[in-house]
Amino acid sequence: MKKISHILPKPHLWLAGAIILYLLSFLFTQSFSPGRSIKNDINELENFVRSKHREFNTLVADTSLIKRLAFNNYSEKEVEELTSSKYSTGIFVYKKDFGGGELKFWNNQTSFPPNEIFSYPDTAYFEQRPNGFYICLKSTFGLAAKHDSIATIGMIPVMYRYFSSFADQFPYSKTASSRISISGLKTEYPVTGLTENIRFYISPVISKTPATLNLNIIFKLLSVLLLFIYIHFTA
Repeated sequence: MKKISHILPKPHLWLAGAIILYLLSFLFTQSFSPGRSIKNDINELENFVRSKHREFNTLVADTSLIKRLAFNNYSEKEVEELTSSKYSTGIFVYKKDFGGGELKFWNNQTSFPPNEIFSYPDTAYFEQRPNGFYICLKSTFGLAAKHDSIATIGMIPVMYRYFSSFADQFPYSKTASSRISISGLKTEYPVTGLTENIRFYISPVISKTPATLNLNIIFKLLSVLLLFIYIHFTA
């Protein structure tokens, strides 16, 4: 027994280890809280859709650029910027006149504007499309000719859903779909956009894998075990 006691750490080290593990248990309570994880995803998703909305507002505020897109007078650099991978928002520029509207420019083929948006005034709203969920934006300004105008439609992707073997995917994160999903019903996890009328809800994804061990409980049990060892050697 004496030989073993010489090999094992001194009693005060057992006590120090118990205290450290007990304190660490509170750290893991915060880090691995499901509610905390969902709040982080909500913040990231809100920041993403709001930044993309601001990006669209900046684009349509440059009416000279929109006119160049509508009349095919744009530069190669302007097209490269709008079609780059970092520009995930679908942009569609229509030249409208008394006879109707004609699509003059688009930057990707991932999405397409809903038909009903053309009958609306300038707007922003959340909608499910065939390949996922989008925030649909519309901005219009008139031209010198009577009844002529240019309408710019923006399609901000929120979550891609292809109803096939491909998994759902959020543009802001490759792993978010393993934690959250867009809900068709009102939940306790709302996501709001840049304007008040943009609001949708998410729900946590129920994991199909066995539940992982709660590190908070493990650390507390280990701290109790070390405390018992400390009491045993000091008794």
